[in-house]
Amino acid sequence: MTPGVDARRTRAADAGTWLFLASLVMFYASLYSGYVLLRAGSETWTTPWLARPILWKIQPFVVSNTLWLVLAFVNTRQWRLAAASGAPRSIGVWLPTMAASGVALAWTGAADAMLKAGSGPAASVAAASWFVLTGALALGVLGGGLVATWWAWRDRRSETPVHALRQLQRYWGLMLVVWFSIVVGMYFV
Repeated sequence: MTPGVDARRTRAADAGTWLFLASLVMFYASLYSGYVLLRAGSETWTTPWLARPILWKIQPFVVSNTLWLVLAFVNTRQWRLAAASGAPRSIGVWLPTMAASGVALAWTGAADAMLKAGSGPAASVAAASWFVLTGALALGVLGGGLVATWWAWRDRRSETPVHALRQLQRYWGLMLVVWFSIVVGMYFV
């Protein structure tokens, strides 16, 4: 291939990534704004995820998700920098896959704790909001994990293109921002 074709493909891939990320921002912003409107318009707002029987399951969920997402973002950045410099790849390329699995398992455990405590999505608007926001994020992280797995698997035979890793890093950065907004909105405000 000629350098001009590669540059056009890279620009097209970057434009497509930005459009995809913009659609994700709109999706999560609509979910989050719905949560804010419901919470602001409610005369009483219970937070079942902060109740004593559930809290011991939710606190590790919040901490582990934060750690997993930070590790996935940082590791993807290191993977990209190593690919750009021609350094050998490490076993750490599989960390985003492990992060996606960790987030999914943590969400399943927290959701199970809420369900067992009688705070399922049908119990209250607050509980339904928690399930929708955190569940949508868990699905997004699983999707990112699948893409990272595909690139890591593909990378075992050849070098992963740097622009692909830059796009994956942007995705993990967006998932991290969404997670922090959920944590601040649901646990601290």
